[in-house]
Amino acid sequence: MKKCYIILTSIISMYALTTNAQTPFSQCIRTDVDLGYTLAESGTEFANQVNAFGFGLGADYCIGGEQLKFVASPFIFLWQGNDLATMKPYYKSKGNTLTMYNGGTYYNSGVLFGLHYTFERAVPNKLPVFTTNLQYGFFAANLPEVLTAYNTADLQGVSQRFDAAKGFGAALKLGVGMDLVKANNTLYHIGVSYKREAADIPQTEFSNVALSQTEIFKWRTNTIMLNLGATFELN
Repeated sequence: MKKCYIILTSIISMYALTTNAQTPFSQCIRTDVDLGYTLAESGTEFANQVNAFGFGLGADYCIGGEQLKFVASPFIFLWQGNDLATMKPYYKSKGNTLTMYNGGTYYNSGVLFGLHYTFERAVPNKLPVFTTNLQYGFFAANLPEVLTAYNTADLQGVSQRFDAAKGFGAALKLGVGMDLVKANNTLYHIGVSYKREAADIPQTEFSNVALSQTEIFKWRTNTIMLNLGATFELN
């Protein structure tokens, strides 16, 4: 309920600001290609199993005044799971010898809501123009099936399978950008953004030496992204 209240308050505030603004009401679509580096919290499953580099796609629907707009942003972002060579030291630290590891692609998709602000131009009608945005929203995280085999000090040929799973979480994003070039009513921009995500995802583990059990995959990430894209005015 608190999260819904925050979003509703943002929408109402945006409506009030644009209604009283001196500048005309406008709409736009912004598209982005995102290249990111993720710092996951130490000790979490995400930090242990997933490559830090990832990429994604995003879009913003903006509506409001010339400077301040309400924005809704669907997105998708993907990371590749670690390979056998990368995971061997992690298993060795626990006293096990990893012999097989087959991961997959970790990804999430969701939508963020918030405000997008365009700063006044240093020179009227000239680029570049600087922007910033603050958003909060929700996402669905998807885990791949993961297969492992390893030897312990006492057992040989221990095999594990973690089923594919999905969970839901919340995200906060802060970004700054710069509109650089305009051509045929299209603005091309570059930016940097920070996104914090959190989710707890139940994932079932099967092993040949123990009964199946459900583990909690802790998705705790801080991602720095380079954003490249274009803005299309709708009116």
